[in-house]
Amino acid sequence: MPLLLPIVVLVGVSASPQSMDHHPVEACVGDDRGYSLCVAETHFNEAEAKLGRQWALTLSHVKAREGARAARHLRNEQAKWIKHRDSHCQALAAGSPVTQQGRNYLSCMELLTAKRTVQLKAIAQSKT
Repeated sequence: MPLLLPIVVLVGVSASPQSMDHHPVEACVGDDRGYSLCVAETHFNEAEAKLGRQWALTLSHVKAREGARAARHLRNEQAKWIKHRDSHCQALAAGSPVTQQGRNYLSCMELLTAKRTVQLKAIAQSKT
C-alpha cells in the first residue's frame, strides 16, 4: 500500500507557493472585480496548475512502484481531499463579510492546494 498522508494534516504541512512572491499586476489591470479578488484568483489558478502537474507525477510514480490498486486508492483519496478542500473553504468564506467572501474562498483554496501539492510530492518521493 502506498504511503498516504491523511487529509487532516493539511494544517501541519507548510507550503510557500512561489506564486505569493509576485503580484500579477498585468493580469488584473482593468479587471472589474477588484484587484485583490483578481490576485487571489490568479494565485489559486497557479496553485491548481502546480497541483495538476504534481498529481500526474505522483500518480505515475505510485502506479509504477506499487501497482494499479495503489493508484486507484490514491485517486479515491484525492477525490475525498478535493471535496474536503472545497467544503472547508466554502464554510470559511461563508463566515466572512460579503465583500470578502470571494477573496477569502480563493485564498483558502490556494493555501490548501499548495499544501496538498507538497503532500503529493512527498508521496512521490517516498521509497515505500
